[in-house]
Amino acid sequence: NGVVDGLAFPHLSSHGRSADALGAVAESLLTDDDAWRRATGESLRLAQEKLSFAVIARRLREVLASVAHGQ
Repeated sequence: NGVVDGLAFPHLSSHGRSADALGAVAESLLTDDDAWRRATGESLRLAQEKLSFAVIARRLREVLASVAHGQ
């Protein structure tokens, strides 16, 4: 459904972009070394902040603790 893609790759997401805009993004990633390096670095940073096992485990502990305490 694109949720993970949207979290890890918002700068590359197809949401709200035309086919031409997506083509331009793809072309940039394929032809510009700095563009794909920036995109890769940003995606890794976002994945570590939002999708890592440590982050998900912490959030799960918080949710389970609130359920256990009836909150």
